[in-house]
Amino acid sequence: MTDEPTQEPTCTLPMNAERAVRAQRTLWTYKTNHLGESGPAGPEALTDLLTDLRHLALHEKWVFDDAVASSWLHFVDEVNEDTPAS
Repeated sequence: MTDEPTQEPTCTLPMNAERAVRAQRTLWTYKTNHLGESGPAGPEALTDLLTDLRHLALHEKWVFDDAVASSWLHFVDEVNEDTPAS
């Protein structure tokens, strides 16, 4: 596994940078271990993972779009918590 991401994403916000690194590593693991592909994980791997998650949600009878809407609210809160007040 020589292509594992080692660089931090270009984000200066501490908690959000940590979240981005965690997501990047998760996406890379999905791409290499489950898709059997090498190289950096980019938008195509993200699309593949989201598609598989939609299949999981359908199988489990979860409402995928509700999770997406909820994740947006979490994202906005997390970005705002790391944004310095003016």
